[in-house]
Amino acid sequence: MVAPGRRFCPAPRIPSKGAKNAGVSALSGMDIYAALQEVSRWCTEQTAGGDPEELEVTSHGIVVITIGESAPPWHVRRERRSSEGAGAPVAQLRYDIEHRDWALHHCACHGWCTDEDAGHARELGPLLDEIAADREGRFQGLPSGFRWRL
Repeated sequence: MVAPGRRFCPAPRIPSKGAKNAGVSALSGMDIYAALQEVSRWCTEQTAGGDPEELEVTSHGIVVITIGESAPPWHVRRERRSSEGAGAPVAQLRYDIEHRDWALHHCACHGWCTDEDAGHARELGPLLDEIAADREGRFQGLPSGFRWRL
C-alpha cells in the first residue's frame, strides 16, 4: 500500500504518431526475442568475419525498468515551464530473458543492490506488491512529506 500523500508511478503514455520519439517509445509491438535473434546473428557474423581464435562477439539480453519518484510531478514542471525539481529512484526491475526471471533491486550505498540481495520471481505482480508493502523501508524514493518549492 502506498503511504497517504505519495504518488506511485503514473500509467505510461503512448506518444502520438507525430511525436519526436514515437518509434523509440512504442515498445508494445516490439518482439524482444526477434531483436535478440538479430543481435545474435550479428555477433556470429562479427566473430566469423574476424579471427574466432582471437575474438568472439556475444550478447546477453536483460530488460531493465527503473521506477522513480519526482517532485513536483512532470506535468507541474511543464505548466511552470521549469525543469527544476527533485527525483529519487525507488526500485529497479530486471528481466533476464535467458532464465525468464525477474529480479527486484533496491537502492544500495553506491547504486543498486547485488543480484543475490534482490528479490526474484517469475511474474511481476509479487515484486510490485513487495515494493508497495515496503515504501518506508528499502523502496522509499523521496522522503515522506517531501515538498519541492520553485
